Amino acid sequence: MLAITHGGQRKLLPEGWSDAGPLAWPMLRALARLPPPAGKLEAMRLLTGLSRRQFARLSAEEITTLSVALPWLVPGPLTAPLQPRFRLGWRSYYLPEAKFSNGQCLAFALADEFFTAALKPGADVATSATRLLGTIARPMKRGKRATLSGRGEVMARAKLFTKLPPEHAMHALMYWAGVKMAVDDLYGEYLFKGSPLDKAPAGKIPDFGWWARFQDVAESGIFGTLADVNTHSFHEVCTWMLRKEAQRRSQQLEMETQRNK
Repeated sequence: MLAITHGGQRKLLPEGWSDAGPLAWPMLRALARLPPPAGKLEAMRLLTGLSRRQFARLSAEEITTLSVALPWLVPGPLTAPLQPRFRLGWRSYYLPEAKFSNGQCLAFALADEFFTAALKPGADVATSATRLLGTIARPMKRGKRATLSGRGEVMARAKLFTKLPPEHAMHALMYWAGVKMAVDDLYGEYLFKGSPLDKAPAGKIPDFGWWARFQDVAESGIFGTLADVNTHSFHEVCTWMLRKEAQRRSQQLEMETQRNK
């Protein structure tokens, strides 16, 4: 763990967002509200615990050394939300748990759509990020996060969320980047990469993404209709898809072995 010494006092610095504790949100606020490099400088100051006067006395070399030692102090992927809920007006809104562990299929597909839109060249990042936030942040109902009903609900909530300061939208993007990494680690080998034995298609096959995947799951009937799949646990559905793909590859390998005998 990185340590700094100032005024005869030694202080350990966190190695990532998850270690930053109560300082994480103020640092994110600085990154979101201030232009670079002022945002990172203020976040670094908060992290060191120095006053503005003390921080201003640091040499350029000391600032550079500190910045290099804190490569994670950027709006990067998060393993879990920095804060689980926020309040707007009289209502509280709750974010999903780490790695989207309590998320539903419909919410994943919509959130991924808005996240992808935010990353496109020339995109209206603020609008897409606010829609992403409107998808994943929801009020409580009967002791748990309310089930997402559809795109219309997202758009209405996103319009309301334009009243929030910018760190909330940035937080949503950071969280979803972490979710995508976790999903790729968990399921990518089977769900996103073809089997080595798959033959190349004669022509390019369009990829309809998660919407097509969930439609295929609905056609199997294992979780019910498409409406049922949309409200089902995303990770349960992915686990089932992974198991089916593993079975397909096993059968594929067996057929190939028989063919080569």
